Amino acid sequence: MDNARMMTRLNRSLLAAGTAVLFGVAVVHAARRVAASSGPSAEAAAVLQDDGSVSVRVILSLPEGVPGAFAVDVAGFDSLSGVGVRTLGMRETDVPFTVSKVKGAAVIRWSREPWHHSVPVEVGYTLGGAVTAGGSNDSLAWGVVSPAQEFGFMEFTAVLRCPPGKATVLGGAEATALMPVESGGIAVAVDKLPAGMPLRLMVSLPKGTAQGGFLWVKFMKTTGGTIAMFLLPLASFLVLLAVFWSRGMDPVAAEAEWGAAGEPLAPEIAGAVADEYVDGRDLAAAALDMARAGFLELEYVPGKEGQAADLAVRQVKPLEGLEPHRKALAELLASAGEMGPGEGVKVLDAVYAETARQGFFRKAPSVERNAYALAGAALGLAGILLLAAGATPLRLFAGAVLGFGVPFAMAWGALRTGHVGMRWALGAGAAVALGGGLALAQPALGAGGLSWVAKLGFGLLFSSFFFFAFAPAMPQRTAKGSLEKARVLSSRLGFEMFVPPADKDRLDAEFQNGLPFAVIFRLRTDWIRKFAQAGAPTPRWWKRRAGDGQDGPRPLGQVQAEFLASLDLLTAKIQDLMPAGSGG
Repeated sequence: MDNARMMTRLNRSLLAAGTAVLFGVAVVHAARRVAASSGPSAEAAAVLQDDGSVSVRVILSLPEGVPGAFAVDVAGFDSLSGVGVRTLGMRETDVPFTVSKVKGAAVIRWSREPWHHSVPVEVGYTLGGAVTAGGSNDSLAWGVVSPAQEFGFMEFTAVLRCPPGKATVLGGAEATALMPVESGGIAVAVDKLPAGMPLRLMVSLPKGTAQGGFLWVKFMKTTGGTIAMFLLPLASFLVLLAVFWSRGMDPVAAEAEWGAAGEPLAPEIAGAVADEYVDGRDLAAAALDMARAGFLELEYVPGKEGQAADLAVRQVKPLEGLEPHRKALAELLASAGEMGPGEGVKVLDAVYAETARQGFFRKAPSVERNAYALAGAALGLAGILLLAAGATPLRLFAGAVLGFGVPFAMAWGALRTGHVGMRWALGAGAAVALGGGLALAQPALGAGGLSWVAKLGFGLLFSSFFFFAFAPAMPQRTAKGSLEKARVLSSRLGFEMFVPPADKDRLDAEFQNGLPFAVIFRLRTDWIRKFAQAGAPTPRWWKRRAGDGQDGPRPLGQVQAEFLASLDLLTAKIQDLMPAGSGG
């Protein structure tokens, strides 16, 4: 009997439990059917903060089949921050989301799990710059629902907590109701708000609600930041253009000066006057000219047994009477690489300083270019710091740095390097970095959601580009320098058409005197070939190592290829002693 009684109780308990489960399932299905038939609904609560921002929480009830998305109206606001999505109820959890920008809106999206259909979802965010200071009163704006909302709402209720004031609803549907809230604020209720229909609440607040000095900041937040982002680069371009017009363009020499005889120029000075830069060819020409004068000796070491050819440069006599830049170059070459790249910088700066000392430039070209490049770097750094201070989204920040800083650096390196392959690689890398930066930044760009501080940072970042772009063109020649430039460039034709003299006594002197200038004019191969065919000897300062000793003097024609290779090695040796990317 006891066993039968226990079985009866157990069966009754199981039946009751099964009935409860079935009832619960029926209730859930009924709730889902009701939700599906009634459509999405939402309740929003917003609070005006002391800093003029509005903190918003929206609770969404979305039926099955409705995507997880809510569009925030950010048009006219300073920033969108503090975005978060979470489910409510028994299983309250944070939900991963993404934010994409469209015109005037930020669309928050999240994936909906099956159990999300039975629980509401809360979307939170903060809109910066919601209060505007006016003449007789201040005004507050809240974009409750954006026109970019993908689906409509059967019901939407919104409550804004703020000081009392006259409220106006923009948009909404016919059944929109506006009412005050007893504890302070405004409430708006909408029935059947269709997709694409905006809902914005405007409230007139007492004068002084906006903080002191807020008018200027509000202007920057709403309009001034965007204006500055475009006006700063434009102003930088116009100012630099005016500076270039007045101080960067070379003056024209007076007509009377064209008939005057030109000064004899050292080859490296002539090269710098011609193109405003000092590179490896110019310094190689200076070394050859010092060798012709008996200060240096070049010894070519042919390659053998897998070893590359080499060149040794030795000082032959004291460097007394040489200009400072030539003395520094000779010591650097004779040191066999024992001095660091810092000494190479000194040589470059000394050549530039010599061009200014001789009156060919208003200021040393390297100093002029570096001043504008440093100004551009300072503006770029300030722009990056403002982007960080403006709480710029990481995606946009990384895109700005990658899309502008890296391409500028790579393009600058491409212009300065003498290696053709490296120039193409850096140029292609700059294009790829620019495309990658734009791809990173583009989703984060749009109306609203970007701090005015960040916009100011973008303006400075864009402005820095023009400083880098104008820097190479800013060195200005004097009237004397313009005249010498014309004379140097016109003399190139004379070297192209030069015919070696038949007089053997003059042949060697003409070859050595013209070789440094043939180097700066990129005519050295033709110059050596012409004199080799004319039977010129190798210069006394050029040696060729053979075994443990040196060869005796040979006709230039017998060692033409090796002589030319030694000039390549000399230029490469000088380039190695210069700082990376030298040439300016």
